[in-house]
Amino acid sequence: MAGRTNHADWNAGQTRRLSESEAKGDETMMTIGTTGKKLRAARERAGLSQGDLAEAAWGERARQSEISRIEAGKEIVLGTLRRLAEVLGVDPGTLI
Repeated sequence: MAGRTNHADWNAGQTRRLSESEAKGDETMMTIGTTGKKLRAARERAGLSQGDLAEAAWGERARQSEISRIEAGKEIVLGTLRRLAEVLGVDPGTLI
């Protein structure tokens, strides 16, 4: 199996789960252990609270709980990750 990637090794130290609908873009759900930490760091660098980020991203402070879940390492929709990255002025890839 020379040249083939061992996915267990590739994912070592990182939790990653993509749904069956991985190819569906914005509807894809994933859990990535470090994404929440990276999102929190980017949010704090921007000087925003979770509520401030929710307001900037969706015009609703009530969605702060969604940001809290993401930062806690829960599932996230890729479209949400893209939107939060846009508001924070970072490339979405830097949060994964």
